[in-house]
Amino acid sequence: MSDRTSESRPGPVDERLFADWRQELSEILDGFFSSRSPWGGAGTEGLMPVIDIVEKESVILLTAELPGIDETDVELTVGKGMLVLRGEKKAQTTGETDLRHANERRYGSFERTIRIPGNVDESTISAHFDKGVLTVTLPKKPGSAMSSRRIEIRQDDTPENPGAT
Repeated sequence: MSDRTSESRPGPVDERLFADWRQELSEILDGFFSSRSPWGGAGTEGLMPVIDIVEKESVILLTAELPGIDETDVELTVGKGMLVLRGEKKAQTTGETDLRHANERRYGSFERTIRIPGNVDESTISAHFDKGVLTVTLPKKPGSAMSSRRIEIRQDDTPENPGAT
């Protein structure tokens, strides 16, 4: 048995050799996992608020997370069966030249278009903004509440053919 411990043991590593590589890898991973943030995407081109849509008996509720945005920087329009949410998250500056050590928050403009079901009364849609959360209430037209019925499933040898004579 030969003594190779001194030959196979690596020498001391200069950590600075890997600093750039670690920084680049960190940025890649941050971009990949940023879809879990309320902005769903990497970079300003991916700035997109996440939404929840819940249907109730007489209304549909759309909730959008807009952290760090003032309600005056949000625009909501409706028309032709589409609801359009636009806005901008502005970078906060102090006017001084700051030395930034990290910049992980996303800034920029966004636009999100959501198709409105035909049973929604577009003329009565309303919105409420509180603590960075936009809630849009889409009331349903009268008589269009959720309903369901059971469909009978038959088992016989010949399928029903209404066009046959």
